Amino acid sequence: GAGSNTTSAQTFAVTTSVPAVTNLSPSTGATNAYTTIGIMGSGFFAGNSSPNVLNIVMSTTPTATTLTGYSALSDTYISGAVVPPGAAVGAYNVLVTNAAGANSVCSVQFTVTSAPPTVSYSIPASGQSTFPTTVSIIGTGFFGGTGGK
Repeated sequence: GAGSNTTSAQTFAVTTSVPAVTNLSPSTGATNAYTTIGIMGSGFFAGNSSPNVLNIVMSTTPTATTLTGYSALSDTYISGAVVPPGAAVGAYNVLVTNAAGANSVCSVQFTVTSAPPTVSYSIPASGQSTFPTTVSIIGTGFFGGTGGK
C-alpha cells in the first residue's frame, strides 16, 4: 500500500565505466627528453561529474613507467601527461586506471625514439663552394642506437 516498502528480487548494480584511450598527441617522444602528451578517449570521469583517474602508465615488461602531471579535463580528454626520459626505444600501450581499477589498452601506442644526433663541430669549419671539401662531423647519436658504423 501507500507508504510501504518491499524488497525486490531484482538487483540494480551501479558500475564505473572502463576508460578507453583512442588517441595520443603527440604519439612519439625521444628517450632522452621529457614529453608532455594529451590523451583522448572516454571514461576519464567514469560517469561522475569530476575526474576519476588514479594513474596513467606506459606498459612495459616487467615494470611500467608512470606518467605524471596530468589533469583529466573532461570525460574524453587528459592534458599534460608527462613521459619521463629514460624509457627504452620502442612502442608502448598507455593504460589509464580509474577508481574501479579498470585499465584500458590504447588503440594507438606511444613510441619512444632514439635521441636526435648532436653535432659538436666539423673539421674543417668552412670550405670553398667551387672546390669539393671532405668534412668530418664530430658529435653523438649518429646511429640512433642501432650500433651502425
